[in-house]
Amino acid sequence: MSTANLSFEECELTQCGEETCRDRYWYVFLSSSLITFFGGLLGILVVRLAVLLGCRRRVSDSHRASSTSNVAMERPGMVQKNEDVPWMTAIREYSASLISAQTKSGKCLLVVHFTLSMGSLICYILDTTK
Repeated sequence: MSTANLSFEECELTQCGEETCRDRYWYVFLSSSLITFFGGLLGILVVRLAVLLGCRRRVSDSHRASSTSNVAMERPGMVQKNEDVPWMTAIREYSASLISAQTKSGKCLLVVHFTLSMGSLICYILDTTK
């Protein structure tokens, strides 16, 4: 395990023992990053699964209703797409404009992201060169 290059005064400011002060816990940072990544991925998969199961129920309900009323003849497996909820459409359009940086708020978000990424890179470089 690598050690940090801290002076005696810096170790005293942390109020922990000198041996524990000098140890680097890189694996804690790595594990927290991996947990965040896989937790987000799991969250997305759970939401998509819930939407998929919810849409199947609606599809089967709408298919039963259309087959019992005989209003329109549909090919098997083809179901008309439900209309989007207005607030969901508005959120989708706003997020697309933010991501594409076509509006002022999207450009500001891009500048903030770039600045934070460069700051993180500089901190990483400074930390590894010590």
